[in-house]
Amino acid sequence: KTLNMSMLAEFLDCSKESADIFDGTKIMGSNWGKEMNQHPVVFLSFLNVKADNAVSLCAALKAMVRAEYERYYPVIHDGKIPDFQIKEYDTVYEVLSSPGSGQGGSKEMEDTLIRSITVLCQVLHMYYGKKVFLLLDEYDTPFMSANSEGYYGEVRSVLNGILSASLKGNPFLEKAVLTGIQRIAKENIFSGLNNLIVCTVQDKEYDDCFGFTEEEV
Repeated sequence: KTLNMSMLAEFLDCSKESADIFDGTKIMGSNWGKEMNQHPVVFLSFLNVKADNAVSLCAALKAMVRAEYERYYPVIHDGKIPDFQIKEYDTVYEVLSSPGSGQGGSKEMEDTLIRSITVLCQVLHMYYGKKVFLLLDEYDTPFMSANSEGYYGEVRSVLNGILSASLKGNPFLEKAVLTGIQRIAKENIFSGLNNLIVCTVQDKEYDDCFGFTEEEV
């Protein structure tokens, strides 16, 4: 799953130069070849967002989002976008960089985490003039970690809030791709999201796009 997501990120991301990687591949001979490195991409991996307590899990969440903010920091501060938008970006980044976990009564940290991805998408949309591709790898890892360690109730609102704000009410989103072990259902944390397409390893639709086909093997 992660290899597939990395491939999508490398192909789409307009902040990268991927011509050498995809040179001679089938996609470059198709109509989709012109889409290479043409879109802003937010790529977040929840693989390491797991812990034995709520404090540590929220700290891992902060670190994950902060790393993507830092990746775009030089671009956002080159003077192309308005100061008020940079100020909002910097405010979120400062909170993500501050000590603390978002637990223990820090409502500011929780609210910042919940809106952090949407703010990043907004800034990138303003800078590049295109909507953002959001790639969330292993999205369900923190949910499973919190559930197995017995503190799911402490972090549920933050985890649900991040996904809800990023996927439901995000006007700066072009498309989102999520991978995980748990099947994505149009209920619970994804309630109200009615344009989901769920693909499993048994589905035929993309079996010639990822991995190997029987003929190739």
